Amino acid sequence: MSLPQYGAGHGPLGDNSLQEALTGLASSAATGPLGAGSSGSDASGASGTAGSIGLVLVDRSLDLATPCMHKDHVLDAVFASLPRAGAAAGPAGAGPGSTQQRVALRPADLRVDVPRLAPMAPLTPPVTPPATPPLTSPGSTSSTGVSSTSASAGLGPANSSQSSSRQGKISGSSSNSAGFAPLCWPMGMSLFHPADHRWLSWLDQLWPKQRKDALLLLRKWLKEALRAEKISLNTRVKLSSVVSPAELLSLAQGLMAAPEVFMRHHPIVGLALAAAAALSTDPLTVAAACSSASTPSCPFWTYWERMSDLERQLLLALPDGSEGAGMLKPMLLDAIQSTEQGRLSLDDAFQLLATAYSLSGDRMPPAPPLYSADEAQIREALGQALLAAATQAVTKQQQQQPSLLRLDCLPRVQQLLHEAVQSGELASNAAGVQQQLSAQLQHVFVRLRWLAACRGKLRDVRRLMQVDVDTGAASNTIPLLRRVLTKILLLADILDLQQPEAGSLVAGLLHRGLGRLGLGSRGGPARSRISDYQTVLLFVVGGISPAEVREIRQELEEHKFGHKPLVLLGGTTLLSPTDATLLLLS
Repeated sequence: MSLPQYGAGHGPLGDNSLQEALTGLASSAATGPLGAGSSGSDASGASGTAGSIGLVLVDRSLDLATPCMHKDHVLDAVFASLPRAGAAAGPAGAGPGSTQQRVALRPADLRVDVPRLAPMAPLTPPVTPPATPPLTSPGSTSSTGVSSTSASAGLGPANSSQSSSRQGKISGSSSNSAGFAPLCWPMGMSLFHPADHRWLSWLDQLWPKQRKDALLLLRKWLKEALRAEKISLNTRVKLSSVVSPAELLSLAQGLMAAPEVFMRHHPIVGLALAAAAALSTDPLTVAAACSSASTPSCPFWTYWERMSDLERQLLLALPDGSEGAGMLKPMLLDAIQSTEQGRLSLDDAFQLLATAYSLSGDRMPPAPPLYSADEAQIREALGQALLAAATQAVTKQQQQQPSLLRLDCLPRVQQLLHEAVQSGELASNAAGVQQQLSAQLQHVFVRLRWLAACRGKLRDVRRLMQVDVDTGAASNTIPLLRRVLTKILLLADILDLQQPEAGSLVAGLLHRGLGRLGLGSRGGPARSRISDYQTVLLFVVGGISPAEVREIRQELEEHKFGHKPLVLLGGTTLLSPTDATLLLLS
């Protein structure tokens, strides 16, 4: 089977992950500026499209807003809330004495804490001799067609021990036993069961559902499982159109009473427990089995809705000429101030910035969403918030309380502040620490400004926001991946797709790198269009998000007539909002 080659989108996101994702492909296809620095040839030719796969590579940096956003859909929240099989930090940066680390891709193996039967206790292997290399967790593939690897490039916590301690705290597990290594990764039960046809059917129905409808479906499936086992619960459950996460827990516990019953129904039990934890608005209802330590100490769904509201405000403020055009800077400053009050985390503030700068790429010509003076105020507010978090950690340390300063999307800044707290430099030389923070934040805004400009040379699929003609405000966003698929289904020419002329795209990328930012003519027309192929593989270099899977499914369902190829989705990992920001800033 041969693969045609198209090029698309290049940026500093995932250069290493692209090499690892494409190793082993005979030839490949891509979408955006990625093809500008590559070469290759179409092994199949125009006449061979009937039995070939058209591969479109999409650079994640072209649309970082979609994985950063918090949509009102149950699977988006569940996937973002669950811990994963651990990923160790990659090797140190090139050069002797380098202290830089490459951050590892987080596998898509989402884990669910099942009390007593499959607890989220850390797996602590015995200490190995120094000569023996440490074990790493293998990659996994989810049922959505999203492939993932545990390669040492891209995403994940910068410090494995911190990630492990977070997961141990979440699960309520005991500390490591003496004689065992301090690094660990979660066990529990995998959320994914692709070999179970029932689980695939449940997931298929849950993809488009929002909170209320998803809870109703889960209650229905749990009751069917209880009836099949002839189990009647002592508690009386009222038949209602409103289902609470606590009711889901009660029904799931009926299937966990006996191990043999649990083994027959563990896929639905895992889904119910994960959804109950992610969708709960009552902190006493569900133990924090799957919340992230980088989020505020509140129920996960409360936090998720808070971020969703802020993103809706962003959409009102971003388009030029909209009624809320002056709201962006005050809104961002208020969000940063909320981090000091505990309503948001510092990671959330950086996620909002990444979303705003990515969406501002809709402007023509491309421009950052903030003026230089406004950027300086935002940068100063971020520096003060980071210093306040570090000072709070010092205070807790003096009071002999747990003091863990978390900033998952900026591991270098987190390490800088941690060392300043531990060494006492924050108290003795606060001005010096602030100067170092300022330099790091300056680098952050360089990356953000690049993010705003990276779609500048796209023509067909550049706009992500749906702007209302009357008010000028954006009401929604459409992922770039869905815009590409729409063009393919309509048999339209996509000027942003580039097909290398000779040789293998993979070989060209691995030999010469990803090339420069931007699109350029390769000279000569492509020999075949991507829409000519009966099977199309859309692969996102840098990771794919649950929202994109849902949007692609919706586009295919709405396309009733005409050309409709078999569409496969893939990505280097499954992204959460924190992962997407880390991918840009780390």
